[in-house]
Amino acid sequence: LPAALGGGQVRLTHWVEGTAPGSGTGALARPLGTLLAQLHRWAPPTREEPVAWFTTTPTEGDWADLACSAVDRPWGGRLVARLGDLAAYAQIVERAGPGSGPWVVGHRDLHPDNVVVAPDGSLRALDWEDAGPVDPSRELAKVLAQWHTDGDRVDEQAVRATVAAYRQAGGTGIVQGEEDLAMWLCGETNYLARQARLALDPAIGADRRHRAETDIGLSLTSYLPPPDVLDRLVEVARG
Repeated sequence: LPAALGGGQVRLTHWVEGTAPGSGTGALARPLGTLLAQLHRWAPPTREEPVAWFTTTPTEGDWADLACSAVDRPWGGRLVARLGDLAAYAQIVERAGPGSGPWVVGHRDLHPDNVVVAPDGSLRALDWEDAGPVDPSRELAKVLAQWHTDGDRVDEQAVRATVAAYRQAGGTGIVQGEEDLAMWLCGETNYLARQARLALDPAIGADRRHRAETDIGLSLTSYLPPPDVLDRLVEVARG
Protein backbone atom coordinates (compact mmCIF):
# COMPACT_ATOMS: atom_id res chain seq x y z
CA LEU A 1 0.00 0.00 0.00
CA PRO A 2 1.18 3.60 -0.51
CA ALA A 3 2.46 5.41 2.57
CA ALA A 4 -0.66 7.60 2.64
CA LEU A 5 -2.70 4.45 3.31
CA GLY A 6 -0.40 3.05 5.94
CA GLY A 7 2.20 1.29 3.81
CA GLY A 8 2.96 -2.42 4.07
CA GLN A 9 1.48 -5.35 2.18
CA VAL A 10 -2.06 -6.70 2.17
CA ARG A 11 -3.76 -9.76 0.70
CA LEU A 12 -6.57 -8.89 -1.68
CA THR A 13 -9.39 -11.41 -1.26
CA HIS A 14 -12.52 -9.47 -2.15
CA TRP A 15 -13.58 -6.42 -4.10
CA VAL A 16 -16.29 -4.23 -2.58
CA GLU A 17 -17.76 -3.66 -6.04
CA GLY A 18 -18.35 -6.32 -8.67
CA THR A 19 -20.38 -9.43 -9.44
CA ALA A 20 -19.56 -13.07 -10.05
CA PRO A 21 -19.30 -14.09 -13.73
CA GLY A 22 -21.95 -16.79 -13.36
CA SER A 23 -22.43 -19.17 -16.28
CA GLY A 24 -22.01 -16.57 -19.03
CA THR A 25 -18.25 -16.92 -19.39
CA GLY A 26 -18.40 -16.64 -23.18
CA ALA A 27 -19.71 -13.09 -22.92
CA LEU A 28 -16.61 -12.19 -20.89
CA ALA A 29 -14.14 -13.57 -23.42
CA ARG A 30 -12.69 -10.21 -24.45
CA PRO A 31 -12.43 -8.74 -20.93
CA LEU A 32 -10.72 -12.00 -19.92
CA GLY A 33 -8.11 -11.66 -22.66
CA THR A 34 -7.49 -8.04 -21.69
CA LEU A 35 -7.08 -8.89 -18.00
CA LEU A 36 -4.63 -11.72 -18.65
CA ALA A 37 -2.60 -9.57 -21.04
CA GLN A 38 -2.34 -6.85 -18.41
CA LEU A 39 -1.19 -9.36 -15.81
CA HIS A 40 1.47 -10.72 -18.16
CA ARG A 41 2.67 -7.33 -19.45
CA TRP A 42 3.30 -6.04 -15.95
CA ALA A 43 4.35 -9.30 -14.31
CA PRO A 44 7.72 -9.11 -12.57
CA PRO A 45 10.35 -11.61 -13.77
CA THR A 46 11.48 -14.32 -11.37
CA ARG A 47 14.28 -16.86 -11.23
CA GLU A 48 12.13 -19.19 -9.17
CA GLU A 49 10.96 -22.28 -11.09
CA PRO A 50 7.46 -23.83 -11.00
CA VAL A 51 6.95 -26.55 -8.38
CA ALA A 52 6.04 -30.14 -9.22
CA TRP A 53 2.28 -29.48 -8.93
CA PHE A 54 2.55 -27.49 -12.18
CA THR A 55 5.14 -29.64 -13.99
CA THR A 56 4.31 -33.32 -13.27
CA THR A 57 1.23 -35.53 -13.28
CA PRO A 58 0.35 -38.55 -11.14
CA THR A 59 1.95 -41.72 -12.47
CA GLU A 60 0.17 -44.61 -14.16
CA GLY A 61 0.71 -46.59 -10.96
CA ASP A 62 -0.92 -43.83 -8.91
CA TRP A 63 -4.05 -43.97 -11.05
CA ALA A 64 -4.13 -47.77 -10.99
CA ASP A 65 -3.97 -47.76 -7.19
CA LEU A 66 -6.73 -45.17 -6.91
CA ALA A 67 -8.94 -47.00 -9.39
CA CYS A 68 -8.49 -50.27 -7.52
CA SER A 69 -9.28 -48.64 -4.18
CA ALA A 70 -12.35 -46.90 -5.60
CA VAL A 71 -13.90 -49.94 -7.25
CA ASP A 72 -16.91 -49.83 -4.90
CA ARG A 73 -17.34 -46.05 -4.98
CA PRO A 74 -19.95 -44.29 -7.16
CA TRP A 75 -17.20 -42.51 -9.10
CA GLY A 76 -14.88 -45.52 -9.42
CA GLY A 77 -16.25 -46.61 -12.78
CA ARG A 78 -15.93 -43.13 -14.22
CA LEU A 79 -12.31 -42.98 -13.11
CA VAL A 80 -11.56 -46.31 -14.77
CA ALA A 81 -13.23 -45.09 -17.96
CA ARG A 82 -10.88 -42.10 -18.08
CA LEU A 83 -7.60 -43.95 -17.43
CA GLY A 84 -6.72 -43.85 -21.12
CA ASP A 85 -7.24 -40.10 -21.23
CA LEU A 86 -5.17 -39.63 -18.08
CA ALA A 87 -2.34 -41.56 -19.72
CA ALA A 88 -2.63 -39.35 -22.80
CA TYR A 89 -2.40 -36.23 -20.63
CA ALA A 90 0.76 -37.58 -19.01
CA GLN A 91 2.31 -38.07 -22.44
CA ILE A 92 1.59 -34.44 -23.36
CA VAL A 93 3.22 -33.28 -20.12
CA GLU A 94 6.24 -35.52 -20.69
CA ARG A 95 6.74 -34.13 -24.19
CA ALA A 96 6.40 -30.58 -22.89
CA GLY A 97 8.87 -30.99 -20.05
CA PRO A 98 8.95 -28.55 -17.13
CA GLY A 99 9.84 -25.61 -19.37
CA SER A 100 12.93 -23.46 -19.26
CA GLY A 101 11.60 -19.94 -18.77
CA PRO A 102 11.98 -17.06 -18.73
CA TRP A 103 9.47 -17.08 -15.89
CA VAL A 104 7.25 -14.28 -14.65
CA VAL A 105 5.04 -14.13 -11.57
CA GLY A 106 1.56 -15.15 -12.70
CA HIS A 107 -1.80 -15.71 -11.03
CA ARG A 108 -1.83 -19.47 -11.87
CA ASP A 109 -5.47 -19.96 -10.79
CA LEU A 110 -7.49 -17.55 -12.93
CA HIS A 111 -10.65 -19.64 -13.28
CA PRO A 112 -14.15 -18.07 -13.35
CA ASP A 113 -14.62 -18.32 -9.58
CA ASN A 114 -11.54 -16.18 -9.02
CA VAL A 115 -12.64 -13.04 -10.86
CA VAL A 116 -15.41 -10.49 -10.46
CA VAL A 117 -17.00 -8.30 -13.10
CA ALA A 118 -16.46 -4.63 -12.27
CA PRO A 119 -19.18 -2.02 -12.85
CA ASP A 120 -17.41 -0.92 -16.05
CA GLY A 121 -17.46 -4.49 -17.44
CA SER A 122 -13.77 -5.21 -16.86
CA LEU A 123 -12.58 -8.19 -14.83
CA ARG A 124 -10.66 -8.10 -11.56
CA ALA A 125 -8.57 -10.99 -10.34
CA LEU A 126 -9.11 -12.43 -6.85
CA ASP A 127 -7.45 -15.17 -4.77
CA TRP A 128 -3.73 -14.85 -5.39
CA GLU A 129 -2.89 -17.74 -3.04
CA ASP A 130 -1.28 -19.74 -5.89
CA ALA A 131 0.66 -16.88 -7.50
CA GLY A 132 4.11 -17.89 -8.66
CA PRO A 133 6.40 -18.52 -11.65
CA VAL A 134 4.73 -19.21 -14.98
CA ASP A 135 5.40 -19.32 -18.70
CA PRO A 136 2.84 -16.83 -20.09
CA SER A 137 2.03 -19.13 -23.01
CA ARG A 138 1.15 -21.96 -20.66
CA GLU A 139 -0.96 -19.73 -18.46
CA LEU A 140 -2.82 -18.44 -21.53
CA ALA A 141 -3.55 -22.02 -22.60
CA LYS A 142 -4.70 -22.89 -19.09
CA VAL A 143 -7.10 -19.95 -18.95
CA LEU A 144 -8.57 -20.84 -22.34
CA ALA A 145 -9.17 -24.41 -21.17
CA GLN A 146 -10.68 -23.40 -17.84
CA TRP A 147 -13.00 -20.78 -19.29
CA HIS A 148 -13.94 -22.08 -22.73
CA THR A 149 -14.16 -25.88 -22.53
CA ASP A 150 -16.79 -28.00 -20.82
CA GLY A 151 -16.58 -31.75 -21.21
CA ASP A 152 -16.57 -32.46 -24.95
CA ARG A 153 -17.46 -28.89 -25.93
CA VAL A 154 -15.19 -26.02 -26.99
CA ASP A 155 -16.63 -22.51 -27.21
CA GLU A 156 -14.63 -21.66 -30.32
CA GLN A 157 -15.99 -18.13 -30.66
CA ALA A 158 -14.99 -17.34 -27.07
CA VAL A 159 -11.50 -18.80 -27.57
CA ARG A 160 -10.96 -16.59 -30.60
CA ALA A 161 -12.27 -13.52 -28.78
CA THR A 162 -10.06 -14.08 -25.72
CA VAL A 163 -6.93 -14.62 -27.82
CA ALA A 164 -7.70 -11.58 -29.99
CA ALA A 165 -8.21 -9.34 -26.96
CA TYR A 166 -5.09 -10.77 -25.31
CA ARG A 167 -2.95 -9.95 -28.34
CA GLN A 168 -4.53 -6.52 -28.78
CA ALA A 169 -3.74 -5.68 -25.15
CA GLY A 170 -0.10 -6.72 -25.56
CA GLY A 171 -0.14 -10.20 -24.04
CA THR A 172 3.22 -11.95 -24.33
CA GLY A 173 2.11 -15.59 -24.53
CA ILE A 174 1.39 -17.59 -27.70
CA VAL A 175 -0.36 -20.98 -27.81
CA GLN A 176 1.53 -23.02 -30.40
CA GLY A 177 0.77 -26.64 -29.51
CA GLU A 178 -0.79 -29.03 -27.04
CA GLU A 179 2.39 -28.91 -24.96
CA ASP A 180 1.33 -25.42 -23.86
CA LEU A 181 -1.52 -27.14 -21.98
CA ALA A 182 0.97 -28.94 -19.72
CA MET A 183 0.66 -26.58 -16.76
CA TRP A 184 -3.13 -26.85 -16.79
CA LEU A 185 -3.10 -30.65 -17.20
CA CYS A 186 -0.71 -31.01 -14.26
CA GLY A 187 -2.82 -28.87 -11.97
CA GLU A 188 -6.11 -30.55 -12.91
CA THR A 189 -4.84 -34.13 -12.65
CA ASN A 190 -3.00 -33.49 -9.39
CA TYR A 191 -6.16 -31.94 -7.98
CA LEU A 192 -8.23 -34.92 -9.11
CA ALA A 193 -5.80 -37.34 -7.46
CA ARG A 194 -5.81 -35.31 -4.25
CA GLN A 195 -9.61 -35.32 -4.07
CA ALA A 196 -9.71 -39.05 -4.78
CA ARG A 197 -7.33 -39.74 -1.92
CA LEU A 198 -9.44 -37.57 0.37
CA ALA A 199 -12.63 -39.36 -0.64
CA LEU A 200 -10.97 -42.70 0.13
CA ASP A 201 -9.59 -41.58 3.50
CA PRO A 202 -11.66 -43.18 6.29
CA ALA A 203 -10.54 -40.51 8.73
CA ILE A 204 -12.28 -37.57 7.06
CA GLY A 205 -15.83 -36.50 7.85
CA ALA A 206 -18.89 -37.07 5.70
CA ASP A 207 -19.15 -33.43 4.62
CA ARG A 208 -15.54 -33.26 3.45
CA ARG A 209 -15.91 -36.60 1.64
CA HIS A 210 -19.02 -35.32 -0.11
CA ARG A 211 -17.19 -32.21 -1.32
CA ALA A 212 -14.31 -34.31 -2.58
CA GLU A 213 -16.62 -36.66 -4.46
CA THR A 214 -18.44 -33.70 -6.00
CA ASP A 215 -15.14 -32.31 -7.27
CA ILE A 216 -14.14 -35.73 -8.59
CA GLY A 217 -17.35 -35.90 -10.61
CA LEU A 218 -16.81 -32.42 -12.04
CA SER A 219 -13.21 -33.22 -12.96
CA LEU A 220 -14.13 -36.45 -14.75
CA THR A 221 -17.10 -35.02 -16.66
CA SER A 222 -16.39 -31.31 -17.22
CA TYR A 223 -12.98 -30.03 -16.14
CA LEU A 224 -10.83 -32.56 -18.03
CA PRO A 225 -11.96 -32.74 -21.68
CA PRO A 226 -11.02 -35.72 -23.89
CA PRO A 227 -7.74 -35.35 -25.83
CA ASP A 228 -9.50 -34.65 -29.14
CA VAL A 229 -11.20 -31.64 -27.53
CA LEU A 230 -7.81 -30.35 -26.43
CA ASP A 231 -6.58 -30.71 -30.01
CA ARG A 232 -9.48 -28.59 -31.20
CA LEU A 233 -8.86 -25.97 -28.50
CA VAL A 234 -5.23 -25.60 -29.57
CA GLU A 235 -6.19 -25.47 -33.24
CA VAL A 236 -8.64 -22.62 -32.62
CA ALA A 237 -6.23 -20.75 -30.34
CA ARG A 238 -3.46 -20.96 -32.94
CA GLY A 239 -5.78 -19.80 -35.71
